[in-house]
Amino acid sequence: MIMEKEVLFDRIDRYLQGMMEEAERAAFEKEMEQQPTLKQEVALHRELAEAVGEKEVQAFEAVLNKVHEAYRSQQAAQPAPVVSMKREAPAGGKGFLVAAWRRHGRYALAAAVVLLALIFLPRLIPQQPSPEALFAANFEPFPNQFQLRGEQDSLLNQFAAFYGQQQYSQALQVLAQLEAADPSLKNQLAFYRGICELATGNTPAAIEALQPLQESPLLGENARWYLALAYLKEGQTTTASQLLNQLVQEGSTYAPKAKKILDQL
Repeated sequence: MIMEKEVLFDRIDRYLQGMMEEAERAAFEKEMEQQPTLKQEVALHRELAEAVGEKEVQAFEAVLNKVHEAYRSQQAAQPAPVVSMKREAPAGGKGFLVAAWRRHGRYALAAAVVLLALIFLPRLIPQQPSPEALFAANFEPFPNQFQLRGEQDSLLNQFAAFYGQQQYSQALQVLAQLEAADPSLKNQLAFYRGICELATGNTPAAIEALQPLQESPLLGENARWYLALAYLKEGQTTTASQLLNQLVQEGSTYAPKAKKILDQL
């Protein structure tokens, strides 16, 4: 890809400097007529070339050196080959870009500017995290808050053990037994079912379990938070944003986290 750009920039440079033979020039102009993007590229190079002088070249070289140092600092934590933008100075003592200016003129410099931007700027611009990455960064299972009582103690103990050890598939099996044994715990069990389904990657089942709990006086706030995370994991950012905004507006304990996610969407 980079080599293709270099070839293209060389052709544009030769065209703008009048270095093409008549037949080659005619063919290039025909290409421009057929390819609007090529025509725009040529116009960009012409504008860049007309906008810069030697002082601007030196200033731009200084900026590039700073960009290069920033890139090196950014990559310092992960050892990898770093493409150096510095070249040995020619006899005149000037840097790479100034040398390019003197050897080939402003059109070559314009091509160099565009090429360097294509190579380095995408690496320096922070990448927006994906919805799934936001889910992974924010999902933590809700603490077990079941109070042990009566004949269900053994099942609740089993659930607490599996849940605490992050064995969510086994915890789901115990939840099914608890649902049959004590219907009065329906909402609490549905909430923890949603958490376990989310932890095991069964997001649709988690959404199905959590949706009816949104207006619950005791569980609504927690259900909305985990439901928002579930929609994030599914890539349904619009629905997730609505729930996150609701948490922010109502001053939920999840509001700071919700606002941080909204800022990243």
